[in-house]
Amino acid sequence: MQVFKPYVVFHNRSRPVAALRLRYSWDGEAEVSFPPDTKAFLYYFTPPGKPRIAGELRLRVTSCDDPASFESGYDLLTSDGRPWSRSLFGLSKNHIPLYEKLREERLVPDDLDAVLSTFPPNLPIGKYNNQRLYTLNDTLIVDFDHSPSFSVITEQGMEVLQFNSAFYDSTVNRRPYTGAYTNHHLSIDDSNESVGSVLVRFERSTLPEHQGTRTVVLRILKIITSLKCVIPHYDGNVVMPEEGELHRRYRRYANYKPNLRVWNIDIDKRKGAFVRSLKLLWDA
Repeated sequence: MQVFKPYVVFHNRSRPVAALRLRYSWDGEAEVSFPPDTKAFLYYFTPPGKPRIAGELRLRVTSCDDPASFESGYDLLTSDGRPWSRSLFGLSKNHIPLYEKLREERLVPDDLDAVLSTFPPNLPIGKYNNQRLYTLNDTLIVDFDHSPSFSVITEQGMEVLQFNSAFYDSTVNRRPYTGAYTNHHLSIDDSNESVGSVLVRFERSTLPEHQGTRTVVLRILKIITSLKCVIPHYDGNVVMPEEGELHRRYRRYANYKPNLRVWNIDIDKRKGAFVRSLKLLWDA
């Protein structure tokens, strides 16, 4: 099988010659090569509506090496349907020549460089996911077969958001629903391409009972793959997600009828890494 592993060579002031090999993707056991005969331009991009720290390098696939073909090209996608990219954080820690080139071309200002320099060398990331959150309204893909965690990155800090409690039922010590992970391409709008089982988004609550508080709720945007209950005769303590609705679950009290409520977190009354992540996103 043909192996396609391109190198990028830089000529700049700090390094007369610097070579860097770019990796396409990793399937968990072996490196996956770039698609053969790919012609592409590296370019720096900040997704619409995202803060500057969400900047990333992408590859624009074109029909030829003429810069005029850029507009008619398309972003190279990885095998899971998302655009191939290298995050600004990753560039600053692991791809120094590329990062220096961005600095040389003034795409990364001095104050943002100072913020990145204070961050640890490794991105906080979970086992089953490489999704990054920069604002509270960023969308998430939740795979019900795992308990994924997500990387939260803002100019105020970084955290790992362990996403489990909203869909976990402590009364039976398990997740009541499952949905197989798939690799089909999902396009919600021009700026959002993702894969998975359920597309969700955190939101600032506008419910009357949360007025005057910093309370976060969870919106089910799209059920991407069918979900099913894996617990026979389940009592529905955790409600099956419904598209367009806020996620709900029952709150049980001794000697009282269970009360169906919207899942919510008041970030000023709770503690832990999960709440720290939400606070960073709230303030971003």
